[in-house]
Amino acid sequence: MISEREIYCSPDEQDRFDNGFPQFLNTPYGQFDIDAVLRKIPPELKPDLVVVKADGGRRLLPQRLDRLDCPKVLISGDSHHMKQPLSLLLGYAQSQKFDYIITDHNRQHLHYYKRLGFKKTLWIPALNYALREHPIEAPTEKKALFIGQLGKYHPYRRDLFKSLEEKSLPFHSQLAHPDDTPDLYSKFSICLNCSLNGDLNLRVFEVMGSGGFLLTDRLSQQSGLFEIFDENKHLACYHGPEELAEKVAYYLDHEDEALAIRSAGFAAIDATHRPEHKRRQLLDFVFSDKAESPYTCEESTTQVLVELPLTELPLQIAAYQDLQQAHLSACELTLYTQNGECPIWAKDLYRLKVLARTESQEDLSDDTSIHEADLQILALEPDLHTVPEIVQIIERFSGDTILNLSSRLNEQALDGLLEKFGYSPSPGFSRLYQISNPIIVTSRWIQKGYPYALQRLLITYASKELPVDHYCQLAQACLRIGRQDLCRIYLAQAIRHNRDFAPAYLTLADLFRDEQNEAAEFLHLNEASRISELSSSERERLAELKGKQVLLQDPDIARYISTCKFDSYREYLPAFDSPRVKVLRTSESNGSLDSLTQQLEKSGIDCSDTSLATRNILIVRQAETPEELRAAKESLTSGMLVLSDASTLLSLGLKHDEQAIAINSDESILKAISSLREDSSNWERIALNGRQHLLSSH
Repeated sequence: MISEREIYCSPDEQDRFDNGFPQFLNTPYGQFDIDAVLRKIPPELKPDLVVVKADGGRRLLPQRLDRLDCPKVLISGDSHHMKQPLSLLLGYAQSQKFDYIITDHNRQHLHYYKRLGFKKTLWIPALNYALREHPIEAPTEKKALFIGQLGKYHPYRRDLFKSLEEKSLPFHSQLAHPDDTPDLYSKFSICLNCSLNGDLNLRVFEVMGSGGFLLTDRLSQQSGLFEIFDENKHLACYHGPEELAEKVAYYLDHEDEALAIRSAGFAAIDATHRPEHKRRQLLDFVFSDKAESPYTCEESTTQVLVELPLTELPLQIAAYQDLQQAHLSACELTLYTQNGECPIWAKDLYRLKVLARTESQEDLSDDTSIHEADLQILALEPDLHTVPEIVQIIERFSGDTILNLSSRLNEQALDGLLEKFGYSPSPGFSRLYQISNPIIVTSRWIQKGYPYALQRLLITYASKELPVDHYCQLAQACLRIGRQDLCRIYLAQAIRHNRDFAPAYLTLADLFRDEQNEAAEFLHLNEASRISELSSSERERLAELKGKQVLLQDPDIARYISTCKFDSYREYLPAFDSPRVKVLRTSESNGSLDSLTQQLEKSGIDCSDTSLATRNILIVRQAETPEELRAAKESLTSGMLVLSDASTLLSLGLKHDEQAIAINSDESILKAISSLREDSSNWERIALNGRQHLLSSH
């Protein structure tokens, strides 16, 4: 990477020597004494330079570097995601007293090192970029291509690229080995990039270096993208789904313009961003004290350095990390401040929208397309320090998250105050509070008249695990805003969690009566009557329905009467749209499941949630104990399709291809799910048969 005489040390490598020279050395994972490495190096090989690449993953954090009598360089890697990455890396840099700080992907964070007193800092974008050149050719695939992850950690990417499919624009996504990407980037008309979280990632350089046409998200000025490349000359940019779709359509129809940008982009990479350029930058910086603008980042960070006194810097870093993490996971992120201005230290969060606290989101949109991953954050700023001030602001706030930016507020007192409004400290964050009691919040928003915010909250919580009585209370809130569809979802959740919860059946019976669906009304009223005593009016209505002979001809009612089980309506079963898998761990199969889960997620299959209420496929292998078989049966009664080995199916009394699907390997699981994706009706049929069989036999 830097020198032909370098020793590469990593927890992923094994010790390898060439004529006594240690080319590769294995290290422990995480924190370890540097002596663990030095003991393997012959004493005559005295290092001239030590370079540590560390990031928020905490994989490589060697300690006691002061024992080394040579310059020490920290390459500050990914600090734009993972748990409190900046606090970790800044603390590590201080503890080991590095002489030089370099960042590659996150120029926007370099000012924090300067603020802590590190004088020698530098930005070297794409420092570990391995150029794979490819001649510029006319594309053969008139499509937009994205190579990368679109799984559970990338909600914004998924939402973004979904807009292309909705507009019927030609789009293809896949994973690929780095050696194969140049051919792909070269042959597709448009190569898309979407940063993980505002970082100037390697894909920018990989596409342009392969002669591809790059359409990337328009990052902040602090990222450095526009310090080294020009928009519409070296690359094209978009901001949000609408502009992305417009640009894709435009450049598919203007291939000559795209070709000119391809050529200029490749020339820019060749002129200043080849691997040898990066090595020279680093060595000149360390050994000759040479560094040039824009890589010194002086102008872009000056205003940020004076934002807070040094004593309050930890609070600013904590608040920034919380906001950055929210920026990663939210499709839309809105911050409400007193004057509607973005804090200087948050301006690199390029998708962050900032509004004044006086503006209510009730006035912002009448759009009903609300995304679960949207966030509204109220900033409690440093000038707020009295309870009446805070109460007045929160009373008017109709969002889900609160960010404490004040060092004056007693945290314990603030915790107690916000709890009364339905907010609690958010796990994994330092300064964020999020809704923990939706019942309190919905009650307040109904009183205040916030239907848009209420609808947002109800959409978000429809897929969450809640106490059964909360489902029914939120179902009533749905009726207040005319969302019978959401009401049914909440009541279905209540019944999934407790089959004997009469209020849910009674409310559903009322809904079906309004719709004049007498068969469904009868089923729900009858179920409620078997659980608890009905009111006189409910008893009269049930008797009236029982007297209608035509209802007895309904196949659902006939099956219901014959089994005395509630199994009539598919809305109480999982949606058979896209695979959402629960993998049931057993004592015999536990060791092999991590590999299976990784394969499923690489194939774009959701394995993220352990809640039965949101899953539609259960994978269970080698279930032998009564507890394991009981867990499988509970999943089956919720309507999930079971994929299992022949022995387990025999124990459950299920037949292959009628009530479940038999599998014998990871490959057979992937093949079965692929087949189900193509025929959802068969998927639903088998799941319903399996559930009916179990209810009838127990």
